[in-house]
Amino acid sequence: MLGAIVGTGFSPGGYDPAGADSVRADAYLNRHFHSGTPDVAILATSTAQVNTPTTRQAGLRLARTAADLPGVSAVQSYWTTGDPALRSHDGRTGLLLLHLSGNSKRIHDTAATVLPTLDAVAGPLRLAATGPVPTERDAEQITKADLVRSELLAAPVVMVLLLVVYRSAVAALLPVAIGAASVAVATAALRLLALVTPVSVFAQNITTALGFGLAVDYSLFLLARYREETATGADPRRALTTTLITAGHTVLVSATTVMLSACGLLVFPMYFLRSLGFASIAVVACATAFTLLAVPALLVVAGDRVTRTGRYLRRSPTKQEDRWYRMAHSAMKRPFVVVATTTVLLLTLALPFAQAHFGRFDDRLLPPTAQARQAGTQLRAQFPPQTVNPINIALPHTTAGSAGARVLDDYARRLSRIPGVAGIETATGSYRAGRHRADVLQPRMYAGPSGSWLRVITAPGAKGTDPQRLMAKLRAVPIGRQAWVGGPDATLSDTKASITDRLPWALAILIGSVFAMMLPFVRSVLAPFKAVMLAGLSLTASFGSMVWIFQFGHLHWLLGDFPVTGSIDSNLPVLLLCVVFGLATDYELFILARIKERYEATGDNNEAVAWGVARSGRLVTASALTIACVFAAMATSHMSQLKMVGFGTMLAVLLDATVVRIALLPALMRLASQWNWWWPWPGVRHAPRAGDTDHHRGGYRDGPFA
Repeated sequence: MLGAIVGTGFSPGGYDPAGADSVRADAYLNRHFHSGTPDVAILATSTAQVNTPTTRQAGLRLARTAADLPGVSAVQSYWTTGDPALRSHDGRTGLLLLHLSGNSKRIHDTAATVLPTLDAVAGPLRLAATGPVPTERDAEQITKADLVRSELLAAPVVMVLLLVVYRSAVAALLPVAIGAASVAVATAALRLLALVTPVSVFAQNITTALGFGLAVDYSLFLLARYREETATGADPRRALTTTLITAGHTVLVSATTVMLSACGLLVFPMYFLRSLGFASIAVVACATAFTLLAVPALLVVAGDRVTRTGRYLRRSPTKQEDRWYRMAHSAMKRPFVVVATTTVLLLTLALPFAQAHFGRFDDRLLPPTAQARQAGTQLRAQFPPQTVNPINIALPHTTAGSAGARVLDDYARRLSRIPGVAGIETATGSYRAGRHRADVLQPRMYAGPSGSWLRVITAPGAKGTDPQRLMAKLRAVPIGRQAWVGGPDATLSDTKASITDRLPWALAILIGSVFAMMLPFVRSVLAPFKAVMLAGLSLTASFGSMVWIFQFGHLHWLLGDFPVTGSIDSNLPVLLLCVVFGLATDYELFILARIKERYEATGDNNEAVAWGVARSGRLVTASALTIACVFAAMATSHMSQLKMVGFGTMLAVLLDATVVRIALLPALMRLASQWNWWWPWPGVRHAPRAGDTDHHRGGYRDGPFA
């Protein structure tokens, strides 16, 4: 809750690629012609027809009042223009389209005052607002409420889980305190960042979930190693030193890998993704700093209370580790069967991703109770599609003078011949099927001293009207001058193109970070290749499951009511890619650290794998359950986006920590055998050390952990 209090000043939106042609087109049309995609659409509904004298008078009063509001640059309404596209099919609703001026904050501040002001003069009209800005405002309010609820849900569940794992109230409280402190400091850092650059409001939720989960995980590994050392008779000082040298080093390497993975989000031009990248880096840095600096100090202060277990919580860790040891050996007995079975399972889960259809954030992703969604549903049902998704082409350097008029005429004729285009309107007239049909009533609205623009009218149901294909055809028509296609469909096309163009760079950062951190840490050439492959399997399985659920509309009984639009937000797979990839590598490093530790002591690959899985399996599973609980709480959100991120991360983490790390990893390491540790550079050798056959008290007298 502290994060929600501190986290003011964040920005909704940020899903569109900065500098894209569609973004430039809308900005140009809004600035020079007060046209383009409207910021706010207000539906004014009456019990009578919109043309009755009383309703018309009220509509004109609304339009005048809206035009006089500070921050409103232009207003289009049915009552002032007579445009039939701004009248509903049943004739009882008129539309007011508002264009707002100023930066993002000013636009949202203006939108907050529009509806209350117009309500006061609406008379017999009932008003409802939708459009990009009201949708973003509703999303911001819902996100803040979901943030508090997810914290209240996750904290007690995580506390109970840690109590079961540690069997000590003091030991369970310590990671929770570290997690809360990490989240509070990271959120404050984001608040400072928001003063100089836009930061998405969703960054708060990612900060809370990721920061709390990782802080608890890192503290868990340090505490577990400290208790392991003290259980063998080491004094607290020596136990703490060994803990920091071993588990502390692993935490530092792991956290650095996660932060480097989050840097993959910074290459994309959408500040929604960029700000989430900054949020992830900040919170992981805070979680790491608090873990490595505060946990040792708290261990000294707490003394033996950290290692003391309650009477009713005592269990034998030796028996638990024996079970993990036997599971690892079972996976290595039939490695081909295990590899084939788990790979087929994960690839089966990934199959629906091949049918993924990507869309953009709009009011349909809001909960049914949100006003912007209710108004948006009415808008789509009662008004022509062109009103909801306009397509405009801005020509910033083409005026309607003699030479420019010839260019406009020729360009409009060619555009109007495209299948799916019902007509083109511009300063030189109205065009259908390559012919000039009529002059427009207001040619000045399409041209000015800085340039001109064209309105594209689509033909619903006609062949070739797939929005993305139509965008490609419109942009393929040559003009020899600068032309920007704008509108929601054009923005979606630019968003997908931006992600496709920048994705190789993001993947290079992800894969490069794994190699950069894992090669010197594990000193194995094969290890980073294997880590990338296993993380990729977990990710694609999560992506496929997300498409099957949210795009196809399954599991409503488990996840609650969520909108099914037939698509998923194009930004979300990228977000999950960078976040989950880092988490998957995180678990890989923790397990390999213990395997490597044993291998350097014995030189026995199979025994080292079983020993490492036994020593880390319970902790990795507990860690995965902790993060899964945190992101499961996010999955209870009323926002479809947060629900997708929460469920997708939860599933990927659970699959990675169970199927991948406990079954697939040991089987692959058994198949690779000594090649797991191939290191062509001299200076470091993997060989048993003399007198170290019982290294770190891992001897096998009566059993692996006797």
